[in-house]
Amino acid sequence: MNEEIINVSMELIATSGTAKSLALSAINIAKNGDKEGAIKLISEAKIELNKVHNIHGDLISKEASGKKLDISLLFIHSQDHLTSAIIIMDLAEHLVNLYTK
Repeated sequence: MNEEIINVSMELIATSGTAKSLALSAINIAKNGDKEGAIKLISEAKIELNKVHNIHGDLISKEASGKKLDISLLFIHSQDHLTSAIIIMDLAEHLVNLYTK
């Protein structure tokens, strides 16, 4: 397996995990009535998701330019983490809005 894909996969997993944790924390804080704290955590989660999107975009650009990528089960697993982070982020934004109305 290509070392670059291993490193990128691990970075995607870690950064997506950070985004998920921040988003889930935002929900809990919003549930307790701290709108400002929840919004701050949502903003931090968005920063982490932007990092993941940039990493992902770089891989897409490399493949589009003809570089063959060695896709592995670890890379597929990292995509699962990215997808779940995006879904949790979307839900967190809605729940924070509901809890803080």
